[in-house]
Amino acid sequence: MPCRQMTRDPDVARHIDAFNLNHKLQDAAHQTVISYLLIEPPRPADEAARRSRGWAKDTCKIVRSVSDYETAISDMMDRDLLWIIDDNRLSLISDYLDATPALGPTDGMPGIGTLQISIRFANLLDELWAGIDCERPGVIWSRDWQSDKLHLIYSPTRTGCLDFLRDELEDDDDDILKIEHLCDPEPCGPWRCQWWRRYELGYVLKVRYV
Repeated sequence: MPCRQMTRDPDVARHIDAFNLNHKLQDAAHQTVISYLLIEPPRPADEAARRSRGWAKDTCKIVRSVSDYETAISDMMDRDLLWIIDDNRLSLISDYLDATPALGPTDGMPGIGTLQISIRFANLLDELWAGIDCERPGVIWSRDWQSDKLHLIYSPTRTGCLDFLRDELEDDDDDILKIEHLCDPEPCGPWRCQWWRRYELGYVLKVRYV
């Protein structure tokens, strides 16, 4: 699930800095945990601090101790910004999805025991980006396995679907399955990648592996 990079526009940066300051998320540990959770697949909550430090080593200029990330996670959980998924919170997420129907989520529902952003935090992010005049960072494409051989490739844009197809066709790994292009990308209406990442419009490309 490749993602678009955050824009470097100074006006966007000011909005994000103000958001972080307003919600007490401006320090490096908090920002690393959030970045990790927004991009990486759901992982068990007890691994989150260690994985956040690994994420910082790969992506950030500042790397803190594991205990700093544990403190940041505890702080955001106390403020209902992060959740450890249990049956009750999974039910709340299902209700949240039912309120704004869409295809997906292509990544599936989060597993019990994983660390996720909360519905409150998802709504705060929606409000942040609604107030910024630019494209919200998101996925280039996302794969939905219908079966071993039939995959649906979703993207916010037609170009994103074609990017997936080009990359697959250019891959010279002899171990991968060969693919057959079944149709041009078609509009699909609202869809979700992660449960909290909803697109009003998108395209879907059907690909069969043979």
